[in-house]
Order: sequence, then C-alpha cells, then structure tokens
Amino acid sequence: RPGAWPAGQLRTLAVVAATFVSGPDAERRAALAAERLDRGVEPGQVRQLRWALRAFDSRLLNLLLTARPVKLSRLDRAGRERYLMGWATSRFAARRDAHHAFRRLLTFIAYADPGAPGSGRSPRLAGIGYDPAWEPVAAQPTAITALELPSDPPGIARRLPVQLEADVVVVGSGAGGGVVALELARAGRSVLVVEAGPLVTEPDMPADELGAFDRLFLQHGMAATADGSIQLLAGSCVGGGTTVNWATCLPPPAAIRTEWATRHGLDGFDGQEMDDDLVALTTQLGLGPPESVPPKDEALLRGARALGLEAAETIRSAVDCGDCGSCTFGCRRGSKRSTLRVHLAEAVQLGARILPGVTVDQVMVSAARVTGVEASLVRADGSTRKVRIRAQQVVLAAGALRTPGILERSSVGHAALGRFLRIHPVSALVARHAEPILPWRGTMQAARSLAFSVGSGGIAGGVGGAGGFTIESVPAHPGVIASAIPWSSAAEHREVMDQARFLA
Repeated sequence: RPGAWPAGQLRTLAVVAATFVSGPDAERRAALAAERLDRGVEPGQVRQLRWALRAFDSRLLNLLLTARPVKLSRLDRAGRERYLMGWATSRFAARRDAHHAFRRLLTFIAYADPGAPGSGRSPRLAGIGYDPAWEPVAAQPTAITALELPSDPPGIARRLPVQLEADVVVVGSGAGGGVVALELARAGRSVLVVEAGPLVTEPDMPADELGAFDRLFLQHGMAATADGSIQLLAGSCVGGGTTVNWATCLPPPAAIRTEWATRHGLDGFDGQEMDDDLVALTTQLGLGPPESVPPKDEALLRGARALGLEAAETIRSAVDCGDCGSCTFGCRRGSKRSTLRVHLAEAVQLGARILPGVTVDQVMVSAARVTGVEASLVRADGSTRKVRIRAQQVVLAAGALRTPGILERSSVGHAALGRFLRIHPVSALVARHAEPILPWRGTMQAARSLAFSVGSGGIAGGVGGAGGFTIESVPAHPGVIASAIPWSSAAEHREVMDQARFLA
C-alpha cells in the first residue's frame, strides 16, 4: 500500500525523481511511483528498491558502498547526477538494477502523467508539443456486460465461495481465449470466460498514457524480468493484448510454421488446416492496408527504397481507422478488430458469459479429470470473494506469463513447466529528423520491412528460427520515449525530449 511507505523514503524518492527530471511536481511523481511499485512489482523487488532508497540517504551505507559518507539529499544537482550514474556503472548488479528501475519508472511518469485532476494541461507535455488527437467514442460501443455475482450473504456464509457452473471455463480473454470462446459458443456449449483484468469498453477507455498502463496492462505496465532489464508489456483486460496492441498482423513465416509443426508437435500448423484458419481470421479481422501512412512510417519506406530493401505497408486489423494514434489506450472509436469487438462480442450474443476481475487460483482435478476452477474475485475496493466454477473442461489461455503459474498451483507436473519462455525482444534505433514526425500521431504502425526476417534470404535462419528480425516503425507517446532514451543528466535528457516531435 502506498500509505505504508515511510515519509523519509518518499522524500528520498522525490529527490531521485527531481534528479532524473527537474520540475516542481517531484513529490507527486514520487507518490505515483510508490503506488505503481506496490501495485505492479513483485514484493521482493520492491523491498530491494526500498533498500536502495535507504542507502541513497544513509551516510553509513554510502561510506561502505562508495567510501564517501554522503547523503543524496544533501548534494547539489551535479553531485546527485554523478551519484546516480555511479550506481548505473557499479560492478554490483543490485545497484545497477536499482538505478535502471528508478530511471525507467520516474522518467516514464514525468512525461506520461497528465497532471493532477483539474490542473489543466501538463506544462511538460505542452512544452514538447505533445498534442494527441482523440477520436470520438464509438457510436455503437461493445455490447458486453460483466456477469453480476450475487451479493455477499450475511455472517459466516460470506466466507463460502460463490458457486457457478458451465460446460467450459475459458481462463483469459485475449487472442487465444477470445477465439476459443467463440468457437465453443458456436458449438452450443455453455461458456464462462474469466479474466483477471477489468472490462473496459469504449466510453471508459483511458485518454492518457499513465491511465492506459495502469488500467489495461499486466501489473499496471510494470511487469519485467527479475533484473528489470527487459520490460514485458502484456494486456490485462477483457480482450487482453488485442485491446492494447497496434493492430499489426504478420502471418507466421513458412519456416516458423514448419518448425512448430515438426519440433513442437502442432499438427496441421504447416498445412491446409492452418491456411484455412488464416483465411478465416483475415475475414473476421477485416485485414487490410492502413488508410494513411504518417511521417514515421514514410521515413521507414523512404529509407528502405534508398537502400534497395524490401518494405511495404503493414496489414492491420483495423477498419476505418482514424488519425488518433492511441491504440495502446484501447480503441475508443471501435475501429480495431480486437477480441473485445469481434470474437467475445459474438460469443456473448450466443450466450457466453464474461466474468472480469477474477484470478484463477487453481484448476480443480478429481480422479485425473478436471472438475472446474477455484478463483478469487477482486472488487474495486480491494476486497476479495472466492468463486468456484464447476465445469467438465477448462481452457487455459492466460498467456505465456500466467498460464504456467496456474498449472503449478494446480499441482500439474511437467518437466518444461515455467521453462523455455520465449519473448520478442525489441531494440530501438532512434533518429532525429529535420521535419516533424509526431511519433504519437496517425496510424500506429503503418510500415514494416521483412528484408531480414527468417526465410527472407536476407539473413540465414539459425536453429529454432533464430537470426531473423523484423524492422517496424514504432509509435511512441512521451512516457515511453522518456523511459527508453539514455540518461546521463537531466539537462541532456530534457534536450532530447524537447525534440521528441522530430524523433522516429
């Protein structure tokens, strides 16, 4: 809980925030950071970061760590910047990790926070020319409502779980769970979809970067590897990743299809059955080229032409897509063909039920057969209610980051459980152009180059499809830009951010 932070640690955190990005709102940024750490980061990692804050302002600890009995809060700006850079280059991994975590979080908040309610437009955002274009709310918002559970009974009975039944429980509502729920509903099954995140429909979708990460992303956008070096962005709302993705649709390369079929046993993935699925999805998602190509994407196409490299407009799952550039915040206009708009919407019409805010504790198994799931419903006030759903089948579609945990808690043993996680690491190359690019405006991702992808001939694919990569234009709002660019001083960081509208 943010209130559990000692006042001294919050003051130190505010000093760190003001060192990374100057400004009079350092205390607000520190409070927002503490709240996000408590809500989105593993407790063990939070303890390490709070230890770092104590070390920042402890003469004794700094004497042991740096041979200088200093306190961060007593140093001038130049001294504080040198001190923090000392942690960034320390030979101790824990100190480097702490610097990286604080730098990324506090620079993000500085430029993602729209300001306190009623305070008007953020001067920091106005100063860099951030002027997003917001699309109107969809004329026909998604007709999905959450399943309402009965009110808590009085007395000791409220400790008993709510009892529900279905033919099939689908855990997760993203690209996997949404499609499966629709197919099962079409087959006449009684389907109950449970989702750990909230149900956020078009009228309630956030209109700012901080709100989007807080409400629509896994761990409020704070999910990361243990050392904090790689941020893991995943949707956590009804619709999952399809609600917050950029609508880019790339068919799986032939080499990958063959590998998955032969090495991983996905029968039919390399044949006609998969071809038919891709055709069906193309129709369901209304796939097609972007209606417009904004400057950040035109820069990629122009550069590829100059170098003689393959490049083309991106095929996207968005119909009548406007100029807002806010796919990461959901799609207020309803143009993006997410599972929220397509698969789940139809499944609900066919009788499927959606229960958001539910974390599955374990799958119930009796005599080697699934009997349902036990879960916890988290209310808006933070209180919980146990839920037991009886079902003959359970589909686990909670993503690669959460499905293994459910299986482990369910005592389902397998040698590969929780191992062999694959991610798509992203490395950014940033260029400053003479003309305005406005990376936060227009079609989120309208261009790509597959010149170096697996099987393209541009680069040799190694074992397991390794060696290939895709070049894509990157849409970016100020918070993401601020957290991604290097930092060596507040002045240098501010200089780059002042040019953000020229960055691609």
